[in-house]
Amino acid sequence: MLKVKSTFLWVDPKHRNQGLGRTLLHKAAETQKVEKVYICLSDNNSLEGFIQKTGFSKDPIEQYEMCIPFDPTTSLISEND
Repeated sequence: MLKVKSTFLWVDPKHRNQGLGRTLLHKAAETQKVEKVYICLSDNNSLEGFIQKTGFSKDPIEQYEMCIPFDPTTSLISEND
């Protein structure tokens, strides 16, 4: 099964709720002849309506996104590396 993963999709607020995001995702899937489209979303409550309207469902997690606090006064590389 061919899958597509979209890591970024943004529609200008003045053009939202017109089906543009959904159309872009469907067109990408159609053009690439894929059976499943994955999207990575930030933790953003305003996306709930988009998720419901597009029909996306939650799949098991394939990867985790992690972060580390950055302190510009310290080095991330130790002297032993």
